[in-house]
Amino acid sequence: MAKSKNRVTNQTTLAPRGALNEASIYGMIQQYLPNGNRSDEVVIKYKIGTGKGFLFNGDETIIVKEKIDKESGVAVLTEKNEIKVVLDSIVDIGIRRIIEERLLRFNNNLKDAFRNLDKTPIWLNEEKRIPIKSVRCKTNLSKVRALVKDKIIVGYVKPGNNHHVEIYIDSEGNKKEISVTFWDAVDRVKNGLPIIIKQPKVIWDNIIKHGLEDNPLLEILPEDNWTFVCSIQQNEMFVYGLSSEEIDSAIREKEFSILSQHLYRIQNVAPNQYFLRHHLETRDLRDASARKLKKLVQLSCSSFDATKVKINNLGQITHIGE
Repeated sequence: MAKSKNRVTNQTTLAPRGALNEASIYGMIQQYLPNGNRSDEVVIKYKIGTGKGFLFNGDETIIVKEKIDKESGVAVLTEKNEIKVVLDSIVDIGIRRIIEERLLRFNNNLKDAFRNLDKTPIWLNEEKRIPIKSVRCKTNLSKVRALVKDKIIVGYVKPGNNHHVEIYIDSEGNKKEISVTFWDAVDRVKNGLPIIIKQPKVIWDNIIKHGLEDNPLLEILPEDNWTFVCSIQQNEMFVYGLSSEEIDSAIREKEFSILSQHLYRIQNVAPNQYFLRHHLETRDLRDASARKLKKLVQLSCSSFDATKVKINNLGQITHIGE
């Protein structure tokens, strides 16, 4: 509640209970493609050195293995060069070559190459005494969100964990998934949209009516002719392996043992991967034996056929469906 000179007004403050984004701050540059067009590239700046937050983490290796070619039967060498992968991500080609030369002088020993940089700097221009202290690297990220201050973009971040997943059926009868991060969920609320979009057509009619078509948030909204099926969020309860009619019958006949056999909790949610753990299991299950025993069930968007239910404090099903 906020106070002014003559009146008291209500003030709403959002308090998300989860990380909206990862800690790293990214930048955006434009690069020319071979065909002459320009494309946006998400980049991140690293300090020169080894360890957490540096260009190299210190564990990169160069592994050369011998592999027999199936057709010719001749042994060929295959190389897994993690150092080269890092070097190739450096945006500036000139700086990349300077660092490559530094590594070659030390036989690709990362710790030796970057030891005592204060005393033995990597020079961008030795004559003018300009050292290289940090580099910009490509990230291959595409889904980043802009950090805006006073209507000016000051950086970009990668959205944090998923808040929930929404499943729809499109006009051709195919199931479609929209993965909503914590960032997206908060963004929906800030823009006056429901966190879970159950009526896409109504939402789009309001968007067009109020002239909000340029909002980046609209990129992750369902199309107006899609039909909402359900939302999936961690720790929600679902009945798997029974139809709605069978669930109704079991509740009506008080066949709680049957319901218990088919009752699952959402353990993890990832794009097109939903892990359901049996409600009597207390451990985070991952192994194949748990899947075989139906203690853990993995479903995708197209194969998802579980029914959401709500459970009260006494363990009773109080509601079936969304």
